[in-house]
Amino acid sequence: MRVGLTRPFRDLSIGTKMLAIILPLIAIPMIILGAVGYISSAGEATASGARYLKERGSDLRAIADNPSIRDYFDNRHYGLLEEAEVYRRDLERSLLQFAQRLNSNETIYRTVRYVDDHGIEIAKITGSVVEPVHEDLGQSSIFLAIKQLQPNEIYASSIDPEMTYAIPVYETSGGSGAPIFQGAVILDFLYPIEEFRRSSRVIALTFIIITSASLAGAILLTVYRVRRLTYPIRRLADAANLIAAGQRDIDVTIDTKDEVGRLAHSFNEMAAALKRNEEALQRKIVETTALYEIGQEISAQVTLQPTLDLIVKRACTLLKSEVSLLALREDGSDEFVIRARTGDRSEAAAGIRFRPGEGLGGQVVSTGAPMRVGDYLGEYSHSPFVPIVREMSLRSFVAVPLKADQQVIGVLFVLSAAPHKFDEEDIQLLAALATQATISINNATLYQQVQEHAEQLEARIADRTRQLRELNEKLEEASRHKSEFLANMSHELRTPMNAIIGFTRLVMRRSKDQLAPRQYENLQKSLTSAEHLLTLINQILDLSKIEAGRLEVYASRFRLDGLVEECLRTVEPMVRSDGLELLSKVDQDIPEFISDEDKLKQILLNLLSNAVKFTERGRITVSAQHSAGWASISVSDTGSGIPADKLELIFEEFRQVDGGATRQHGGTGLGLSISRHLARLLGGDIVVDSTLGQGSTFTVNVPVHLPSAEFEDVGSNVAKRSTGSPR
Repeated sequence: MRVGLTRPFRDLSIGTKMLAIILPLIAIPMIILGAVGYISSAGEATASGARYLKERGSDLRAIADNPSIRDYFDNRHYGLLEEAEVYRRDLERSLLQFAQRLNSNETIYRTVRYVDDHGIEIAKITGSVVEPVHEDLGQSSIFLAIKQLQPNEIYASSIDPEMTYAIPVYETSGGSGAPIFQGAVILDFLYPIEEFRRSSRVIALTFIIITSASLAGAILLTVYRVRRLTYPIRRLADAANLIAAGQRDIDVTIDTKDEVGRLAHSFNEMAAALKRNEEALQRKIVETTALYEIGQEISAQVTLQPTLDLIVKRACTLLKSEVSLLALREDGSDEFVIRARTGDRSEAAAGIRFRPGEGLGGQVVSTGAPMRVGDYLGEYSHSPFVPIVREMSLRSFVAVPLKADQQVIGVLFVLSAAPHKFDEEDIQLLAALATQATISINNATLYQQVQEHAEQLEARIADRTRQLRELNEKLEEASRHKSEFLANMSHELRTPMNAIIGFTRLVMRRSKDQLAPRQYENLQKSLTSAEHLLTLINQILDLSKIEAGRLEVYASRFRLDGLVEECLRTVEPMVRSDGLELLSKVDQDIPEFISDEDKLKQILLNLLSNAVKFTERGRITVSAQHSAGWASISVSDTGSGIPADKLELIFEEFRQVDGGATRQHGGTGLGLSISRHLARLLGGDIVVDSTLGQGSTFTVNVPVHLPSAEFEDVGSNVAKRSTGSPR
């Protein structure tokens, strides 16, 4: 049964077989590809819409986490109306910044609102401006529906070009009691549903047209080419069988000039070239084997003069010549002197010296390339070495340079009494030997130098080791005293500084309406200076802990995107220019971190603070990616940048880019140093890439999960380890 099915196909012509095989292989994948493309494009509108709505939900949750909502509610609940108004304005500014940032390129959010637990609009942003008119939504259907939602549930209107998302805000930090409803955040936004659907239709139509045209063209082209190839292939197959049988006189006549015609021409030349190639290959095998054996023999030598003598002897043997000479450069001079020779006629060449440009050897030194002379007396009649060559009765010369580190250190000569004895293959063979000879000469020279300096180095090393040991002990003692002094002084300074900050804030809060504006402004400046000084003291204390090896890691589980958003909110008040925006690009697929959240937060805040300090306009972007258990968190700015010669210095303690008495930016120069120490404590590191005048990018590479061996109890979400010695 099987033979009956397969024989009809085997008896078909080659062209029919090729069409029967190729056409399905072309048609089926194209049809499948077109179908898959059509199906994929049909779902593109739904997928794009889902992503768009997911982004709106993420924005809604981010606004709902604003601490100003809780602070406003708590102060209003306890009757602290003035404090509640302060937090309401903070919330209003935060909503305004959010709307301006998201609507900067195109309008997305029509209104952004926060309503309290009675349905009164407390803060409302329309477009990108603050809406002064606040409405009562207490009896509206949307507010009643929101009050029925559980914490973190989102109210969503029906799919429409204009949609509404809302989320209730609950106070859940009160322990085991029921959550307290504190109001809701409501977003009215535009949903471009028609744009999604129109893009899907265009993509689907494009897939259908391209697939149909490609399929038709491929089928027609395949049929045409198969018919053209059938006849020449059969003739070439017969010719290949004859060549395989050992016949070299083959002549296949095909008039076409395509690949098949060129292949036929190659068949015709193959038989004639094969014999020549076989002979040349055999000769190359013999030469390569001899060259390998000579190289092994030369490499076995470790002293200089025996190595030189062996090189000239093997060069004569390899090129079947009478004389070989080897010249090396004299130390501290540009002269070359004959250091080794072989052959009965080589006595006259003993002690010959030459400089670059003098004679054949000087030409090789000057050009750095091998040279061949068929008749030295005729071609170099003006050479100063003609009398010596005439005395040795030599005619043919070949000379190759010995190169080390692109410098010519010597010249290897092979000479013969027969004129025009050497050809290009001899030059290549001698050049290969010269390469091995150079390595052996360098090894022998180094061996000789090592032998001469070994005893001197041993004495110097012993003396230097003793000096370094004494110096290291002194440095460790000084470093310990410094760390203890910094730790004690930082602690003593921080306690009164905290008291100053606390009393200043108390006076400002209770005396704001009684004090004159100029006096209240002076108190604000004092508070700012005190907080800045406390930050510097804390940095010095952190540095002393790191150097003393007393800093510990407390691991917990947390999400990176939440940490990044918290850091951006923290540094937002530091932005002094409307022309500077803060952006976040954190991949959503980064897994949950198990690491020290506070130390990672301190690293990001240091980097963001530096970026704000050195960037007046443009943008600061925090981005994060995940790969193979590691996270790369980058803080990029469009500020002034860092000079290339200071990229490594910025991570040293008390070093700044604009250091000196005339610097424009404040700080101790400890932030980046502490950040690098903390990153390495978390198992990673910090790298920087910067272009002067264009901005800088600091990248923190840390493992998502700290190594399990360093945890005491991962399940309890708390673990710690000591830094050990930072050095």
